[in-house]
Formats: sequence, C-alpha cells, structure tokens
Amino acid sequence: MPKSAVLDAKGALPTSLKRFLVILLLFSIGNSSDAFLLLRARSMGVSLAAIPILWAVLSISKLVWSYAGGVLSDRFPRARLIVIAWLVYAATYLALGWADRGWQAWLLFVIYGAFHGLSEPAEKALVKDLAPPQSRGTAFGSYNFIIGVASVPAGILTGWIWSAYSPRSALIVGASIALLAAMLLATWMRTSGREEAESIDSIAS
Repeated sequence: MPKSAVLDAKGALPTSLKRFLVILLLFSIGNSSDAFLLLRARSMGVSLAAIPILWAVLSISKLVWSYAGGVLSDRFPRARLIVIAWLVYAATYLALGWADRGWQAWLLFVIYGAFHGLSEPAEKALVKDLAPPQSRGTAFGSYNFIIGVASVPAGILTGWIWSAYSPRSALIVGASIALLAAMLLATWMRTSGREEAESIDSIAS
C-alpha cells in the first residue's frame, strides 16, 4: 500500500486519490455507451443480423482481456496500465472514425475489448491501493459514483455531436478526451511519486 494512504490520519480520501478520481471523471465524460459503436458498425456495413454476434465477440474479448488485465495489474504499475488502456480506447475510437469496411469493425471490436480488460481491474486495484483501510468503502463508492454519473453527460455529448455533426466527429471528440485524460494521468503518476517520496522523507527526518 502506498505510504500516502497510510499517512491520512483522519480517514479522508488522500489527495492523490482525489486527483485520480478527477482525471477518471474527465475520461468517463468522453467514454460513451458502446451502443454508439454498434451504430457505427452498422454504418460500416455490418448487417443487422450480425450485430448480436459482434456484441458477443466484444464480450468474449473483454472476458479474455479482463483475465490478462488482472494478471498484469499485479505485475506492473496500475496507473501505467490504465494509461495504456485509455490510449487503446483513443486509438480504437479514431480508427472507427475513419474505417469504412465491415471487416474492420470486427477487428476493432476485438481490440476495443483490450481497453475494458486492461482498465477495469487496474482502476479498481489502484483505488484500493490509494485508499486508507478505513476509507475504502468511501473510495469505491466514489469510484462507482463517478463512472455512473458521468455516463449521463457522456451519452448526451456523444449523441448530440453524432446527430448534429457526424459519427466521425463524435468519435474524434471521445478519443481526444481520452488522450487528454491519459496525459493527465501520466503527469499524475510522476507527481504522486514525488509527493510520496517527500512524505516518507519528512517522516524519516
């Protein structure tokens, strides 16, 4: 467990966790429902009859990558895995914005499953790492609340851009928000590391 979590005597959420949750909120606002991706797949030439199969392929990809993501989150820095997952999200959204063949939708949906599989186990593990034992309920409640409440503006924003401009524009906006969140999280990793080291040094002295 990071020292910063142990150092919070009052049991409040540590500053590092609060900052992570703010960055997560930003990402979640750009993370719209996967139903939009099914609409995009239809416009790329995937038949209506094949949509349930495509959804099943995505579910299988999520399942496989979730196991891999859980293993990787125990071996590598969790925040780094989240950055990678968000970059996969951004790349997939950009690719779906420009792809125009049905087979490309199938390939990109398989790749998109890696985003879910890498991000979800790592995000939850990171929240657990950052939260003091007496505040983990609050931490996970805040985590789930942020993801849930952000889904409303995320759907409204994507739907509005989708209909007012184009599906490509909506996907580009989602990818851009994910890229921004990934850069902020990479900065958070460096900042949190310095703050943790400074806290340990101050206690030792």
